Amino acid sequence: MKVVSIINYKGGVGKTTITANLGTELACRGYRVLLIDADPQCSLTFSFLKLNELGWLDEKELTLKTFFTPFVKGISNYKSLSDLRVDPSPINEKIQQYSEQGSLHLIPSDLSLIDIDMKLAGRLAGGYGRLEQAEQYITIFSSICQGLETLTSSYDFVLIDCPPNFNIVTQTSIAASNYIVIPARPDHLSTLGISYLTQSIHDFKDDYNFYAKQANTSSIDPKILKILFTMVKVSKGKQPIKDHQRYIDDIEKNHKLNKFDTFIREYQSLFSTASEDRIPVILNSSAPPHLIQEIKEFVDEFEYLLSEFR
Repeated sequence: MKVVSIINYKGGVGKTTITANLGTELACRGYRVLLIDADPQCSLTFSFLKLNELGWLDEKELTLKTFFTPFVKGISNYKSLSDLRVDPSPINEKIQQYSEQGSLHLIPSDLSLIDIDMKLAGRLAGGYGRLEQAEQYITIFSSICQGLETLTSSYDFVLIDCPPNFNIVTQTSIAASNYIVIPARPDHLSTLGISYLTQSIHDFKDDYNFYAKQANTSSIDPKILKILFTMVKVSKGKQPIKDHQRYIDDIEKNHKLNKFDTFIREYQSLFSTASEDRIPVILNSSAPPHLIQEIKEFVDEFEYLLSEFR
């Protein structure tokens, strides 16, 4: 089971769109996929479920908030991540047209997840050094990782849609991840924080492994897979326009980061209505063929890269 976090400090770069379409296409290829919506904005959740279903999910305690509540209260009656899974049946019915073995499940987010994050921060306030403090640090930040252990034989991929920040819930996602994908628009604001984000990931890994050593538990080593450029405007030659190309080139030349060869072009009207229709673009029969092809090429490259890391 490969766990991949999709993250960028900048919102509006298409990370939810990428998570939904990557997961769906992998399922169409026969993989068993679990999506986790770790963003309080619930965009991934609303990409598959109706808005009025969120109240029912909260009432039945079927959101990620339920998983974190015991950590806030300091109690041990944790609810398993496996108990929080939702089956977006209409999507799986479409997936079955392509694959009998592939499947897609979702662990929904909750609007109040942001409050959970603040309360977790309160529990972690103060210095560290003593064994008990190290153990509490590891208990919280390894929570998703530990929660996924019971699902190891159930899924091939777990994709986590992270919020556009580096809060505690984001860090628990990073700690659980084997790999990280960073979507970015080819503009100044979207690329500005990428170096800071990669440094934050590196620093968090060092901090986590320091406390893991004190608590005598496993270390982590999440790897940044590559940067994926989205919302790219193309010229008549189907290449990025010059204003976009310079930011794409800058990532490798000045930031020393690798990018996917594939990019996803701008198609705002189609991507913006995908969540309203609750059908990822990759399954939209009316989507332009070139757009479908770009998504498939990205998934091809994603599959290849992960096979190289084995």
